[in-house]
Amino acid sequence: MNLDLVVQKLSPLKPGTLKFLAGAAEFDPERMTAPVYPAIYVLPSAEVGVPNDTQGGAQQILVQFALAIAVQGAKDSTGAAIQDALKPIRQAACAALFGWKPDRGMSRVTYTRGQVMVFKPGGLLWWLDEYSTSYYIAM
Repeated sequence: MNLDLVVQKLSPLKPGTLKFLAGAAEFDPERMTAPVYPAIYVLPSAEVGVPNDTQGGAQQILVQFALAIAVQGAKDSTGAAIQDALKPIRQAACAALFGWKPDRGMSRVTYTRGQVMVFKPGGLLWWLDEYSTSYYIAM
């Protein structure tokens, strides 16, 4: 799947909801920093073929991609401030992607799951949301 399509789909979120948006080539997992916050990096996640036991036909390929979302929030004892910073970004990204067909022959995008990547001192949270779509290849 061409993840540039996902970056293009999310680009209207800049500069309002989002201050930085990039693809996997600009993501540095060692440093886990972004030039400005909030930021989203679009990353490949997985591709899995669904077994087809019939003779001939086509095989479905499930494609997952992820949004690494970085937000900076005020430190508080409950973490509510960082959740308040994360929520509108996740909602806007989901609204942009959910039900969208990235390319001809692909199924609509659905939300798969979300999880914390890392929480750094100073109120920097990296969150990972995964989405999926699929397509078929001839056998």
